[in-house]
Amino acid sequence: MRFNWNKESAILLILSLFILIGGSYYGYQLLVQPARETANSSSRILSNQDTLLKQVDSLNLSQQSLLNQLDTLNASLPVTNNSSKWLANIKKLADNNNLVIYLFNAVESTSDNEEIENVETHSYQLEVEYENVNELDKFVKEIYELTQKTDITSISYETGQNLSFKATIFLNTYNQTSDLTE
Repeated sequence: MRFNWNKESAILLILSLFILIGGSYYGYQLLVQPARETANSSSRILSNQDTLLKQVDSLNLSQQSLLNQLDTLNASLPVTNNSSKWLANIKKLADNNNLVIYLFNAVESTSDNEEIENVETHSYQLEVEYENVNELDKFVKEIYELTQKTDITSISYETGQNLSFKATIFLNTYNQTSDLTE
């Protein structure tokens, strides 16, 4: 049997060739490429994990130093919200800097911190009177040096009107929702 080449068989051969090439291209794009990317991603993750494990092993920290670091972390992010203790520290700082606290409000209810898991944020408004801007500056610096993590989100103050001036300070403080255990 002899095969005769004609116009229809040439078109059929060209179409079959395009279907074969297109099928292999899309098969590669839809099946092979995603599997290869997943394998590369997995190997990258494993490599990163190995690097982190080597870094932890190279630290050679004793159990006591790890416990000390955990205690420091628990002091800066306490397990429970003890606002009276925190406020006593703020009051002591204000007294040391000749500031008078005349208003302390919880601004909003407790909210979960969006950036860090298992950490709650507490927002407060603090209004103080002061006689010298340097006292207010020193007070603000000492707030950031508190053991318990405290951020100032906003501060507004007035100067030049009377012998004493007023400032409004919005603060955030944080605590853990669950204890970091050993």
